[in-house]
Amino acid sequence: MRDGKVRTAVRCRAEVRGVVQGVGFRPFLHRAATARGLSGWALNRGGEVLLEVEGPPEEVRGFLREVREGGPAAASVREMDVQWIEAEGGDGFSIRRSRSSRPRLSGLTPDLSPCPDCLEEMSDPEARRHRYGLISCSSCGPRYTISRGLPYDRERTAMDDFPLCPDCAAEYADPADRRFHAEPLACPACGPEVVLETPDGRAVEGDPYRAAGRMLHGGSVLAVKGVGGYLLCCDAARKDAVVRLRGMKGRPSKPFAVMVPDLETAAEAADIGPSEARELESPRTPIMLLEAREDSPVCRQVAPGMSTVGLMLPSSPVHHLLMAHSPRFLVMTSGNPTSMPIIADDGRARSLGADALLLHRREITAALDDSVARTVKAPGGNLTVLVRRARGWVPGTLPVRFEAPGDVVAAGGDMKATFALMRGREILPGRPVGDLEDMDVQEVWTRDLRRALATYRVEASVLAVDMHPAYHSRRLAAELVPAGRTVEVQHHHAHLAAVMAEEGLGPGDRAVGLIMDGTGWGTDGTVWGGEVLVGGMARFRRAAHLLPVPMPGGEAAAREPARMAESLLLACGLPPRDGRLRRVAESGRLSPQTSSAGRLIDGVSFLLGACGRAMTYEAEAAMLLESLADPGEDGAYPWIIDDGVVDLRPGLLEMLQDGAAAAVRAARFHNTLADAMTAAAVREAKPRGLAVALGGGCFANALLLRRTLSRLEESGVRALVGRRLPAGDGAVAAGQAACAAARTLRNS
Repeated sequence: MRDGKVRTAVRCRAEVRGVVQGVGFRPFLHRAATARGLSGWALNRGGEVLLEVEGPPEEVRGFLREVREGGPAAASVREMDVQWIEAEGGDGFSIRRSRSSRPRLSGLTPDLSPCPDCLEEMSDPEARRHRYGLISCSSCGPRYTISRGLPYDRERTAMDDFPLCPDCAAEYADPADRRFHAEPLACPACGPEVVLETPDGRAVEGDPYRAAGRMLHGGSVLAVKGVGGYLLCCDAARKDAVVRLRGMKGRPSKPFAVMVPDLETAAEAADIGPSEARELESPRTPIMLLEAREDSPVCRQVAPGMSTVGLMLPSSPVHHLLMAHSPRFLVMTSGNPTSMPIIADDGRARSLGADALLLHRREITAALDDSVARTVKAPGGNLTVLVRRARGWVPGTLPVRFEAPGDVVAAGGDMKATFALMRGREILPGRPVGDLEDMDVQEVWTRDLRRALATYRVEASVLAVDMHPAYHSRRLAAELVPAGRTVEVQHHHAHLAAVMAEEGLGPGDRAVGLIMDGTGWGTDGTVWGGEVLVGGMARFRRAAHLLPVPMPGGEAAAREPARMAESLLLACGLPPRDGRLRRVAESGRLSPQTSSAGRLIDGVSFLLGACGRAMTYEAEAAMLLESLADPGEDGAYPWIIDDGVVDLRPGLLEMLQDGAAAAVRAARFHNTLADAMTAAAVREAKPRGLAVALGGGCFANALLLRRTLSRLEESGVRALVGRRLPAGDGAVAAGQAACAAARTLRNS
């Protein structure tokens, strides 16, 4: 009651945060409010949606429940602040022009593969968008890769270059149409055209997809402009085409990904379970690492020496149309020179050496590789983990449980270089661009960070950097970010913090970190990489580690497994195989000590004949050793833990003297490493009632991850495993941000 009258209508204002822009969220609000007979409005503001709604109390409350629990499939409501205000009256629900404000980090959303409705329309001869390769709607299509700023509206995307025709404009304005406020909207009459051209820019006659398919059947290599950049493709069943593509890429043995038209075709090349099928068909359409079939039609040159193959389904309408006329298995690999970011520029793509280019004139404003994931059989069910976090995940944010002290910028590491931003209760990791040893990669990384600082109007109060004094990432970030305070974060502490933050832990929580990777500058000046850490986000202590051994020649040992093999022989008291390398290993000045699990795996890979003396791509030795290992072998070798030092030398000696097949010995080594390091972690975790967080690139290895999870379950200790961040260095920047924020809060 108010003034003696019964209130017949209520009004509220709501701020909705999460994945709510570029996913058809405002059209969903319009439909939901209209169906309930409510009035009001909604608009984009920064990275959130602001709305007001009015009507009968029960309908307004029902609407709010629907907003929280329903919404488009790609949307995700993380927070909704509701304020009840004075009723105003009014008719109908409208979508208002976006307001400019300081953007939220969640303001941009990832690209989405074509939805079933668009695929059906594209195949309908009577439809206006029949065989239109850039078809999209409110539920699918490019988002991040066409954005030029926030809020996410058409005038701030690459589609602003293509004014809507009357038919498209009518769809855009019609609340009942699935393209209502769909910013990537286009059709053959007003949108970009897909064409097939020779490298010198001449158009190839006829239907571009049929012509491209004929060329692929004939053994040609094509450059195809996808959502995030150019992909080089060829027939994956033709050895001659794959070998030629390897020569063009300067990539002698690194595995290529393969695109297939559907799950039935994929099952001819790999073993696919329900979990893998769901991921392959999801709107993210990642590359899934799967166990290859012996009778696979894919030729061996696609993934030399590997027991796995990376498969993906078409991720764009262009790919769907191309696959309809092409060989059933197509190599699809990033269009870039080795170790460089993917190329999105049409001019540069002509220098890739392809026989023809299938392209369109829509600008890619933010180039992005395909994501890579794999499913691991774990206690309690299958676990899907990221190997590379890119298209479909970038630029998604990581929600955290605590508030950042202002804006935090984290520089990340030098490998798989990725920076991160933190504001409020969100961390935004950037895309991975490669190794910062390369000057071109430094330029791309710098441009990305500059763009992010401008897009989100960052006013950095803290800059987080790796402890390594020579990292390019800390130097480049210091030149761009005038922060009030710089915080150094130890590399493996960042790995621990990243998993803790993803699992919803805060600055006051503690965990045990079981971290295994290749390289991290330690607090004692040595190279770490096989560590058990105890602590929280603000501080930690090193409780255990692998036995340090020399790295003959320093960083050269990270590229040449033969060097680490000689180091392991020296550590075990065995005679040298290479007198020169033995002398280098024995020289302290030229051979720093390392506890790296990655370098240990490299050496064992060479000793068991899985890899050659030198690697042609990152993690080659580890991947080949995993592929060599017999997954059915359960045995392990002996090990010792003495005063926090995990010593595998007894097992290495037995492995080298074991008469078993190399596949059996490789499996036993994996089991030994997992068992020993898990035991060291359990010793710290169980008495304190702490969980064990698994981090570091070695946990991209399915054998290690599965065995470690099994041993933790047997010990009654909870495991924390990242799923939205990769295990490797793609997670370091997010962990740095969490550490820096926690340390700043602690000291404030």
